[in-house]
This record gives sequence, structure tokens and C-alpha cells, in this order.
Amino acid sequence: MMTRLKEVLKRGFEKPLIGFSVYDYFGAKLVDKFEEVDFVLVGDSLSMVFKGRPDVRHVDMDDMLYHLEIVRHVIKDKPVILDMPLGSYEDPMKAYENVSKAISRGADGVMIEGIYRSTMEMLSDEDIDFIVHLGYKPKYDEKPRIYRDYNSLLREAILCQELGAEAIKLELVESNVAKMVKEKLDIPVLGVGSGPYLDGHILVLYDFLGMYPDLKARFVRRYIDLFSLAEEALSKLIKDIISGSYPSTNEFY
Repeated sequence: MMTRLKEVLKRGFEKPLIGFSVYDYFGAKLVDKFEEVDFVLVGDSLSMVFKGRPDVRHVDMDDMLYHLEIVRHVIKDKPVILDMPLGSYEDPMKAYENVSKAISRGADGVMIEGIYRSTMEMLSDEDIDFIVHLGYKPKYDEKPRIYRDYNSLLREAILCQELGAEAIKLELVESNVAKMVKEKLDIPVLGVGSGPYLDGHILVLYDFLGMYPDLKARFVRRYIDLFSLAEEALSKLIKDIISGSYPSTNEFY
């Protein structure tokens, strides 16, 4: 069956796919203005960006479903993918229960991290679209590292393709390794910090807008520093309140 997500991912063979991780009304409203954005991921990076935790391990299924509903309320015409959190999908029975919740809340598909064969077989049997995250795996790896093992990565990627994955996401994979893996696959390969040779990118919106000041990653190009701009604006508001210049006569009823 040709689903909305399958249809969108097919574009990756014609143009670079563009996907953003968003978790809130602001982010969803912003990316929804651009028809060039192909899909949206409700990513577990909200653990860091929204909850201020040091890694992605501090979200659960309830957190993800809450943010999925917010995003889906705004995004009507683009596929929305739910990033399954740690502990929600490793067991196929538990995965079925949690993925069913995600689909019922509006997800067009899910993303899992790492090789969980039984879970992938279940998703394929149930005709649920899924993407597999390979390379650096922030749910399981203690520290970020550049992934260079071509043979291992290719074996994993081919297995995912054979088990029905709609696409592969590669994070922090050396660019030439990522390119060689892509050339061996028949499904789109999306990247995060894995070079320019893939079929598209999945990026955390807030990183590129400068809203998450703690992040320092080579692959993030900040187009604006919204955190500093907001800090400057708040400083002015506080000074105006202290001085009595806020509110002025036309700013109250």
C-alpha cells in the first residue's frame, strides 16, 4: 500500500529530502509554512532541548505521545514520524502496544534505533512504516563518536532493507562510508552529520535556530541565535518594568 510516508520518501531519489525534528506548536507552525519540508520527526532529542537533560534517555512513551499530539494538531499535510524512546520497542510485543498508540495519535510511521529483528518483522507484518537509525546511536552509546566501520554498517543497513524499512537514518557516519552504504541500498538514506552524499537530512530545528545554547556540534550551522536575541529582549523588558516605562498608556485597559 502506498502510504503518505512512502510517497514522500520516494522523492529522495529526485531531490534532497528535508525533515526536521520538532516537538511544540512553535516548531510545527514554522516548518509547516514551507512546502519544501517533506516530513516531520517528533524526536527523542526533546529530552535535551525541552527537558534540559544531558542525553536522549530521559523521555518515555508518555512524553513522546504528548509531543506527537501537539505536532500532529498543527501538521496536517506532511507525514509525522514518531521516534520511539528507549525501552519502548526492543521487545516486539511491547513495541506493538506502543506503536499502536503512536499510530492512533496520528503518527504516519515510527523510527527505531539499532537492529531489533523481531520488532522490524512485526512492523513489516503489520504494514507499519518504519525508519531505522544506524551509526552513532545516542540511546545506547555513551559518547558521540564518528562511525567508520563500512562492512558492519552495510550489513545492518541491508538487513533493515530486507526486513521492510522504508529508509535508513545515519548519524555521525564518516561521509565516504555513508556514501558507499547509500550506493548499495534501494531505499533512501537520510543523514545527520554524515555528509552531503545522502538522499536527505533529518535535522533538529531548534539547533539551527540557536535555541539550544548547550549544543556544540560540527554539523550544526546556526542561521540565527534566537537564545541570545530572546535574552536581549527580556533584559529590555525587565529594565522597562523596573523604570516604570512599561506599561505605557496604550498598553493597558
